[in-house]
Amino acid sequence: MGDSIKAETSTSPEDKIHSDSDARHAEYVEKDLDKTSGSSTTDPDPESAGPAGSTAVLTTTKGEIKREELPRGGLADDEIEPTEEELSTLRRVADYFPTAAYFVVIVELCERFGYYGINAPLQNYISYPKEGHPTNGQPGAIGLGQQGATGLTNFFHFWVYLSPIIGAIIADGYLGRYKTIYIGCFLYMAGALMLTLTALPVSIERGHSLGGLIPSLIIIGAGTGLIKSNISPMVSEQYRKTRRFIREVRNKDGSVERVIVDPVVTIQRIFNWFYWCINIGALSPLATVFAEREVGFWLAYLLPCLIFSIGISVLVLGRNQYVRRPPEGTVLPNTFRILIIAIRERSLEATKPSVMEARGTKGKYNPNWTDHFVDEVRRGLVACKVFSQGSNNLISQAGAMRLGGTPNDLISKLNPITLIVCIPLFDRFVFPGLRKAGIQFRPITRMTIGFFLQSLSIVYITVLQHKIYTVGEGKIEVWIQGPCYVLGAISEIFLNVTALEYAFTHAPASMKSVVTSVSLLMNAVASAIGIALTPVNKDPEILWTYTSAATGAFVAGTVFWFMFRHLNDQEDAMMDIESKGIQGLDVELPVSENKAPVTSKT
Repeated sequence: MGDSIKAETSTSPEDKIHSDSDARHAEYVEKDLDKTSGSSTTDPDPESAGPAGSTAVLTTTKGEIKREELPRGGLADDEIEPTEEELSTLRRVADYFPTAAYFVVIVELCERFGYYGINAPLQNYISYPKEGHPTNGQPGAIGLGQQGATGLTNFFHFWVYLSPIIGAIIADGYLGRYKTIYIGCFLYMAGALMLTLTALPVSIERGHSLGGLIPSLIIIGAGTGLIKSNISPMVSEQYRKTRRFIREVRNKDGSVERVIVDPVVTIQRIFNWFYWCINIGALSPLATVFAEREVGFWLAYLLPCLIFSIGISVLVLGRNQYVRRPPEGTVLPNTFRILIIAIRERSLEATKPSVMEARGTKGKYNPNWTDHFVDEVRRGLVACKVFSQGSNNLISQAGAMRLGGTPNDLISKLNPITLIVCIPLFDRFVFPGLRKAGIQFRPITRMTIGFFLQSLSIVYITVLQHKIYTVGEGKIEVWIQGPCYVLGAISEIFLNVTALEYAFTHAPASMKSVVTSVSLLMNAVASAIGIALTPVNKDPEILWTYTSAATGAFVAGTVFWFMFRHLNDQEDAMMDIESKGIQGLDVELPVSENKAPVTSKT
């Protein structure tokens, strides 16, 4: 997996180094990674450690770093920021991938392997009795029927995407991302082992499966919440530059081109490949559904445990390699105070201490925050506002079609397979091609297209469901569901990947986990709606579920575009807040043995 990503990032003309200064910087980046790990005893003095003003000067022996406080936004001295004219004329490209990011991605890949591997057999496990489905032979264990299975799995999905709020508060305010993920991994493993043990044939025969299922899903959901809200910010924080700079690259025709290395484009690429690895993990049902069918549910749930143990090992063994942001104490109390004052004063700008002083209200509110923190809260609110705007039934639908030996829950793997194929195509050709043509494919535009593609995919499956009712069960090949999953997968590239990117790039530095959890919370809302619709998640009322979902996605996309399209024009300005909003702060450089601290003015 890591080699695949590395090959993609090292062979593109956008990423090749063709100038001496870039070569020196690339060499320094590798040295800097060693410093960040905390294992190096090299003199931390900027003159001897590498280019002055580089990222190494803010690392500590614990690898803790605040990327927004890096001198010159993390740029080396020979990396020059573009002028206003260059910003409007030069092509924007991505930077190199940090080595530490690969380790974090491996952890997420293994976690997603576990999650999807456990999730795929759940519908059959809960729905059908231990004797199996009477007509198509699909295995089962508990026998609660389609409604019961859909209700429980929707509850699981709701909890999985609600719990990240808790994980975000713990990480941002108290433990930091690494320790929170660490605890989440062991919680996750405990729940997965409980599920495996209660899925043994002896447990199923004695009726213990349901009693073990519910607490195991709660524990797995809690562990997932601690991981999911923090893993994507952590992988992106391994890239430490926050400002754009100029680089010369050699194109395939031999010409040399000046381009802008843009942190936003870099983060977009990181999340593209992060999502690509998620979907590698999402292929786990290729193994677990056949294990479910040929051996039993216990093996289907044991396989995710074994793979996830690899992820835990990588997390532990690589603990000194990661760039970690230290917890700063929760910012939520001050955030809520700012929102209350903003409502009273009818202006968020009025919550800035400088504005309060001018208005004579500073003594009334006694703010203990800065003007910059108010700007960060504004960014967080914008991101959350953007985010605020039915796979299980597809599995059951597949069971009503002609399977031809194909497990009904296997067809849904067309979704990750499509993503694995299409993400490299979009990342290497479609998006760079648009940028080269001068088209800035901004996040709001990408997300709007995602809504419409999602609507189109649900329209397709609605028509197909109607066709099943017309011709009868078992008369239509199951693979005709394919276009729905393909369209849905492409919509995820535009919608889900961009949501992850937007959560990281637009959230204030101290609230990235919280804002990421808000984006995940939208999935919890979707599951809550699914729970509410459980009474109609049966034939033939399920047709109305699909129709409502298709209409809702189209309306949501339309409303989303008209509400937020203006944010496309504010992208660069909003991104400058994090990288340039802290100029003038004193930053204390690290202290090595027998050396005094050095203070740098940024």
